[in-house]
Amino acid sequence: MKLRLSIVATLCAAFLTGVPSALADDARIYYVSLGDSLALGGQPKTEDCCARGPTTGAAFADVRAPARIPEARVPAADLRVRVIGLPRETRVGGNVGYAVKLVNAGRRQATGVMLWIKVDTNAAVVSVASAGISCSSADERNRLRCITATLPGHRRARVDVAARATSLGTLRVTATVSSTTREVTWSNNRAEVETSVLAPDSVHADAYRSGRFPIQLWLDAISAPDGEDPAGTFTLSWQGKSSGRVTCVNVAGNKATVGVVIDNADGTPGTAGLLFLLTDNGSPGAGHDTLTFGGGGPALSDCPAWPFAEGSAITSGEITIIDTP
Repeated sequence: MKLRLSIVATLCAAFLTGVPSALADDARIYYVSLGDSLALGGQPKTEDCCARGPTTGAAFADVRAPARIPEARVPAADLRVRVIGLPRETRVGGNVGYAVKLVNAGRRQATGVMLWIKVDTNAAVVSVASAGISCSSADERNRLRCITATLPGHRRARVDVAARATSLGTLRVTATVSSTTREVTWSNNRAEVETSVLAPDSVHADAYRSGRFPIQLWLDAISAPDGEDPAGTFTLSWQGKSSGRVTCVNVAGNKATVGVVIDNADGTPGTAGLLFLLTDNGSPGAGHDTLTFGGGGPALSDCPAWPFAEGSAITSGEITIIDTP
């Protein structure tokens, strides 16, 4: 038996010296396995060993290495999350909307999906709406927990969060998603967006202007520095009494234009708009600050810049305009 193994080993070694190196490496593995089999009493098969080549007549000329089986590729999930916040800048007390978008970009269904949304504590969560996923109310740390049992491949879910800025600084919203399913990568499972919260531009007027048609105005208006998110109210006494809401604000230095819509005119609901033009020329306001207005058409949503020279000075009261840097 030992002689028999020696002969086989000699023949195999002779063959391996005359074949390409890549084939020889695979064939060596094959023949080591063949030798182990012979040592245990097995018999070589003619088609596996010692076959005479059809053309050269050399032993082992037709021997081939065993085929390699390619590694199987298993589909995986790929959860991705994005956060979009608008506007990018707001004022203290201003509203911001955040859209948290979740997608499974993989081919495999994700199970046990959990999405955490964290809103910084310098904002108050006003409302939450979701599609394709279920969310709880915000806790004391402004965290939202959203879950779905499954999110199939190439399916989406969305959460919309409305918040109100409560203090100056940077308002950050972070979203993190996880699941119990193997994923292609975890690098896109977290996203965040920042909103700058600035001191508001503001216009406050408590002023009276005498004349043929006297004007008494009380106005309180604010907006973000570029006029976004305007808010406020007014009361005007001029040939009757009217009141309503601020629709736009444009502040430039000591000048401001403020658009309003009349909600009530002498007890009758109204829809007309007015545009107030004001200047703040320091204190005292009487004899220095100016006030004029016009309108009657639809309320404006975008206030124009100051269009002409200053109007008539007020007789009493004060107009205060703050233009945030």
